[in-house]
Amino acid sequence: MTNRPTAPRADAGTWRGTCRTTTEIEDSMDEYAIGDGVRAKDGPMQHQYGTVVYLKEDDSTYLVRFAGTQQMYFRAEELEPWA
Repeated sequence: MTNRPTAPRADAGTWRGTCRTTTEIEDSMDEYAIGDGVRAKDGPMQHQYGTVVYLKEDDSTYLVRFAGTQQMYFRAEELEPWA
């Protein structure tokens, strides 16, 4: 099998979805915002400082990055603000 370019599809470049801004997504998930310092209430990252880096709206979870290399998804009730 060779890697040959394929012809573009007729509908290529046509976006049929809706695009929402980060502000609109943050408004619908208002417990935490991107950049907020948080910690997990339970689990392997309990008591570790983390930063919210992404809001996954379809299942209402937050991607939290710990120490720059580890990251996990959490629901709002699994997090608390870093104090």
